[in-house]
Amino acid sequence: MELSSLFKNTSAFLPRPRVDALLRHACAQPVVHVAAGPGYGKTLAVASYAQKTSAEVIWLSLSLLDNAPCRFWFRFLDAAAPVLPAPVCTRLKQLNFPDGHVKTASILRLLDKAFCAHSSILLVADNYSRINEPRIKLFFHMLAHAGVNGLCVLLISDNLMEIAPGKPIIGINDLKFTYEETQSLFAQNNLAVPARTARQIHTLTNGWPLAACLSLIYMQSNGAPYTPSAGIEIIERLFDARFFSNYGPAMQKLLVKLSLLGRFTCEIMHKLGGISPGEATAMVYRNIFIHTCNVPGVYAFKNTYGTFLEKRQFMLTDEEIYDAYYEAGNSFYASKQFYDAIDCFAKIKHYDKLLSAIASQTNEPLGLGAGRADYFLTHLNAMPDTFVRANPLADYLKACALWEKLHIEEAQVLLTRLERRLLHTSACLHKTLLGEVYTLMGQIALMQNREDFGEYYRRACAYMPGGGSLRYKNVMLVGNIDVLIMQGNAPGALKRMDDAMHKNMPYIIKAVNSGAHGLQHLFSAEAAYNRYDFTRAKTCAYEAAFKARAHGQHDILCNAHALLARIAMMEGDYTLLHTQVHSVKEHIESNGIVSLDHLKDTVMGWFHLKMGDYEKLAPWLTARPFSNNAQPPIAYGRDRLLFANYLLRLGEHHELLALSRWLEELYTRRGLWLDKLQNYVMRAIACLRLLDTGGALDALYLAYDMSYQNNVVSPFAEGASQMQDLVLIAKGDKNRSFNRSWLDSVFEKAARTNRNQAILRKDYNKQHYPRQHNPLGLRQLDMLSDLALGLTREQIAQKRFVSVNTVKTTIRNIYKKLGAQNRAEAIRLATAQNLLD
Repeated sequence: MELSSLFKNTSAFLPRPRVDALLRHACAQPVVHVAAGPGYGKTLAVASYAQKTSAEVIWLSLSLLDNAPCRFWFRFLDAAAPVLPAPVCTRLKQLNFPDGHVKTASILRLLDKAFCAHSSILLVADNYSRINEPRIKLFFHMLAHAGVNGLCVLLISDNLMEIAPGKPIIGINDLKFTYEETQSLFAQNNLAVPARTARQIHTLTNGWPLAACLSLIYMQSNGAPYTPSAGIEIIERLFDARFFSNYGPAMQKLLVKLSLLGRFTCEIMHKLGGISPGEATAMVYRNIFIHTCNVPGVYAFKNTYGTFLEKRQFMLTDEEIYDAYYEAGNSFYASKQFYDAIDCFAKIKHYDKLLSAIASQTNEPLGLGAGRADYFLTHLNAMPDTFVRANPLADYLKACALWEKLHIEEAQVLLTRLERRLLHTSACLHKTLLGEVYTLMGQIALMQNREDFGEYYRRACAYMPGGGSLRYKNVMLVGNIDVLIMQGNAPGALKRMDDAMHKNMPYIIKAVNSGAHGLQHLFSAEAAYNRYDFTRAKTCAYEAAFKARAHGQHDILCNAHALLARIAMMEGDYTLLHTQVHSVKEHIESNGIVSLDHLKDTVMGWFHLKMGDYEKLAPWLTARPFSNNAQPPIAYGRDRLLFANYLLRLGEHHELLALSRWLEELYTRRGLWLDKLQNYVMRAIACLRLLDTGGALDALYLAYDMSYQNNVVSPFAEGASQMQDLVLIAKGDKNRSFNRSWLDSVFEKAARTNRNQAILRKDYNKQHYPRQHNPLGLRQLDMLSDLALGLTREQIAQKRFVSVNTVKTTIRNIYKKLGAQNRAEAIRLATAQNLLD
């Protein structure tokens, strides 16, 4: 159905400069594909362009009869006659159709010589999809790739299957009407349409030219205003006439069954409709309202057509509906499309299959996933109590989902009940499940750095001699930048946890199905780093990276690189820092590990934050607001620590304090020792900048009391110059019993960190931002540096021995010279121009 056949007193031709420009650019290539379904105005668009081009046009409108080589050959030569010298045309007719490569090659040489008389020639093969004769297709292919000077072969096809290789150059999305083109269509036909109505038509038709033209005809013939209901009726009549009723009864039923599913594959079409895989594939490509989903080989109906088919579900019996969901669910399950399988089995309440599909998802690389935990809980909670009592696996999977949501207490309660329940059963299957329960209990204990974590893994291995089966071997045990190191500050706690990790590692590896290789070395590296023992930290981190790489443990490998980057930051080694940070990025991207994208963003964000290049932070890292109900992208909420550091550097101290209180409650509830410590350190610095000396010392003492007996100093030294100020105040404090030698150690290491980070920022700026003309004077640069440190105007005045009014005036002048509106923007612009060291 071509657009032109729909109109009598209506002008269907719409000038489309946008499409003309696309065609003009595409025709610079030797072959151009224009492929879209009926009603997209392919022929009209190409004809419009052909009238404007300076090239000689050979237009060949093909039909099914042209599959006869002899007929095709004479029709081709008749179309080409105006651009061919008469002797050449006669000679070509005598040669007949070039059947074979040798004959085709000789004919192509003749055409090349004949076409040389013209600067450019456009050969249009309209309705190319009607050609199924391989020899004719071969002729077009050779002609397009023969290198004939100035020749462009343009193939117009309804069928995407005809396009090879690659995607069409001009496709459906190019030929769709834009909103402005929809408006122009009505204006050209002298029909005044309000902007709102035009927007409704464009949205409903999704830019499909045929549907827009039918809406125009309806309004012209009825003289009635356009309504969405009338528009839907128009489009559905078209669907029924062209894309439903013309199919046989069996195919109609198949389409309706597919509309039940939302997504489907060719295999499902084969099972539900009894059609061959080849026929299914052909239908997918020929029906313009079937589009490819994000998963290769999985398809869905476009919205309006899917709605049209859903209204015809009355054609199916209850048994047919049940069978459709059941067969589709089995097919999705077999191809490991577990989410789709779960949706199908849930529709028909087939709980056995539903439970198997959820359990199978836990043994996939992405596992249940924090982002989909609510989805799984909804299906698990909908299962009848009698079924859950008979299938303890359901409670285990609930605990897994609660763990993913970091509802730790609820998960622990459920696991404890399930443990007692399974201990009183003799079924072998349930005993194996008990091992999985102990594995999850061990993972929770490990996350909380409880010293009893090893006992859970030992029990798990006793019940699972062959290892676990419900957990993917590379489950992300360490989906964060750092590893927890101890739960409290009892003397020797850090060493005991380190020893326990090495002692229990064989049990962990066995319980998680040969995963977690290198975790014990990463744990030791983190412990050494926090004690400021960088030599041992580097040795252990490289060992962790080696083991993890050898066993495909991507998260541990990336975290080892991230830890090496942190060490390089503390030591002022820019080469190592840059190498390790980009090793994380390149490994995740080259291996396509989508589940670690958040880790990549956080490592890169930490690097750019330390370098003062805030514009390169991933948007989600600086997103506001946060809430207790929000699930952070990184497990345990550690991305919020980076956000807190960001607020600290911007001088947003009040907001940082609000965030700090929320994080303290979060980390306390989840038993996250190191995160809680780092949060206290940042709170102390924020309070100091707000001139709340008492609050700063209270927060510093809380962090000190958590760590000094195990000589943990690196989280404090990372505070650099700001920690130096805190330590000086703490030394004069008479109310809190800070250890003097510990304070001296932190001060010395913070000063070293401050010097090293200044060197790193210089090296970074030299490579990324060549120094520009400095518009600021020395006093302005000094005050800008103070602003970057988070000092208030009063603090700057006290430090520089000037009045507060002088400071205010100087800051206003700084903003004016840099073109900034506030402190954060001034710091960002100065950093980008390499004005700050």
